[in-house]
Amino acid sequence: MYTTFLFPQEIKNLEHLEKRLNELRNTNPDEVIKIGDYILQHSSSDRQISNTLVFMSFAYFSKKDTHKFTELLFKAKEIAEATKDPEVITKIYGTIAQMYLKIEFKDKAAYYLEKTIDEIKKMPEGDSKHKLKGLSYIELGKINLTDKKYSDANTYFKRSLNEFNTIKDNPLYFVKRSYYNMGDSFYEMNKTDSAHIYLKKALAIKQNPSVNPYALFTLSSIYTKEKRYYTAIDTLSAVLNRDELQDDILKSEIYLAILKNYKTLGNTKKYNFFNEKYLALKNEISDNNLSTIKNVIKIEEKDYTKKITSAHQQNNRLLLLLALIILSGTAILLYVRKKKKIQKKQYEAIIDQFVKGTKQVDVTQISQPVKDAGTQVISPEIEQGILEKLLRFEQSDKFTNPKLNISTVAIQLKTNTTYLSQIINKYKGKNFSIYINELRINYICEKIHNNPEYLAYKISYLGEMAGFTSHSTFTTTFRSVTGMSPSTFLKEADKSKKS
Repeated sequence: MYTTFLFPQEIKNLEHLEKRLNELRNTNPDEVIKIGDYILQHSSSDRQISNTLVFMSFAYFSKKDTHKFTELLFKAKEIAEATKDPEVITKIYGTIAQMYLKIEFKDKAAYYLEKTIDEIKKMPEGDSKHKLKGLSYIELGKINLTDKKYSDANTYFKRSLNEFNTIKDNPLYFVKRSYYNMGDSFYEMNKTDSAHIYLKKALAIKQNPSVNPYALFTLSSIYTKEKRYYTAIDTLSAVLNRDELQDDILKSEIYLAILKNYKTLGNTKKYNFFNEKYLALKNEISDNNLSTIKNVIKIEEKDYTKKITSAHQQNNRLLLLLALIILSGTAILLYVRKKKKIQKKQYEAIIDQFVKGTKQVDVTQISQPVKDAGTQVISPEIEQGILEKLLRFEQSDKFTNPKLNISTVAIQLKTNTTYLSQIINKYKGKNFSIYINELRINYICEKIHNNPEYLAYKISYLGEMAGFTSHSTFTTTFRSVTGMSPSTFLKEADKSKKS
């Protein structure tokens, strides 16, 4: 399909373009795809084609095209396996292991890492073997990190460093990854001094800048642990502006870390801003992971089907079919379990708010009036009065009136809409509509939690009780505020009552 006749100069040109793919992979996915298409049309090297397909697959992943991502990645696997070259096969198996680890299929990641190590054993001694061995140790360390076996993970990362230090050609590119992962594991082991040392070592190396956002993220976690909240926020904010940041999962963790720091500092407005960004990106990641899982299962099913077709004995067919069923079932089961764990944590976080109680504004600490552009000056006495009335309003159920608007609330509180809007924006960190909707959702969540009979009510009725006139508006708002659908919340509440 990709075969062509090449002269020596053209071969050198393709090798140069292949190096460009590596340079651009974390910053310019469109250019990677463009260069990759050119290489595929002109290359006759299966090794080069397989490698190019891998780069292109991750470019499509960064563009949220999970179908193309999995299609090209497993096409690269097919071509690599046909070469019978242990080095080429090792690279693709290691990459697939990374992919499975990224979508949190730890067992499949471990399976492909075992296959990777088997192929490495077949390779002759040399820099390539040490490099691939070191990269495999890093992935094994990551699996141990997810299992919270931090000491074992640290040992694997040290082994990776030993392998990389034996490489003669540009070892710092790979040593940087070992330093970062060692720092990360030391942090999880609560050895922050050691973590700080290795993270700084990683950041001091100019090569492989794609590692920097990860190292800075862990460094910010140390600052948070040391109660240097503003330093942590500044570090994380700087990471968000880096071109190297292409990982949505890391980006969502950064949003989560920033909002936690702002929550500790009592900055409600910033907390709400980053919480909305976190929930939106988390849902997008979950959808992308599910799409990737479906595509992977479909592709691996085809692979097993081919093997079944080529098998001559009935026993082989049955074994392969059984493997297919187990693979599909395990994949779906792992995803469902992961999703249930996330939903349980979300539910517990919501209930935790009710137990601890919502933090109220200290009306004795209201500052002197300051006039902002486009706003009216409100005296501290009037602000205090409105805040006290708002507190009583929140403790009532008047916000469940579906005909409620800012004018009617202003009348109830004996103020005007301008003052009320400014107070809500200043002290609640949101506009009137979001403020009322959050009160309604929190109200119905608390009712469901404290009254078992509510578990039997229809979702549309619960919406009406909260003050929503539309089923779809209630469902959309509920998901926006809590991060889960009303039906999922009801299921978690039911499980909580039974446990």
